[in-house]
Amino acid sequence: MKSDVNIELDSIIKDLTRKEKALDKILSMNRETIRLCAKGIKLVHQGKMKDAKPLITKISSKLKVIRSHGIEFQNYYHQVEQEYAEFVIFYNLVLGKQPPDYKKMKITYTSYLTGLMDCIGELRRYMLDSIRRKDIKTAEHMFNLMEELYNATLPLHFSRALLPNFKQKQDVSRRQVEFARSELTYAMVSMQNK
Repeated sequence: MKSDVNIELDSIIKDLTRKEKALDKILSMNRETIRLCAKGIKLVHQGKMKDAKPLITKISSKLKVIRSHGIEFQNYYHQVEQEYAEFVIFYNLVLGKQPPDYKKMKITYTSYLTGLMDCIGELRRYMLDSIRRKDIKTAEHMFNLMEELYNATLPLHFSRALLPNFKQKQDVSRRQVEFARSELTYAMVSMQNK
């Protein structure tokens, strides 16, 4: 018995194949870009600011290519933009500069805000390294930056649907600030008693 049902799948298969190829490229570039962000953060911790600076431009260019695949893949941009924000904010703060805003960085404010929260952990690490070098002045400065970043975000009380993962990162940042406060206080008291 012959069926009269004719289901056309060729155009669907063609579109899904196109999307799959684009997604493979995006995910590969995301991994590469996130590794560059991690490298940049490591260079900042090592004090190699001149080596870290060109990575900002390189990462920005890679983000532009990633985004060129279109809005249909925007869910795959957040993580890489967040890592980029963390690196650029950290780099600028360590240099004593005002970090650029999300518009100048050409990323979403959601990625910017979560990157900002992650930056607090990097500032704590920098603070602890400063304490180990017995550089309390820098350690205090890093702690103050941590506290300023955290306090600046306190008015942000929005639904998880609007700011995914932000509240969780904000809570982690609060704990980072409190731990850093006790670590810095202990270091200062220990150094005064010597």
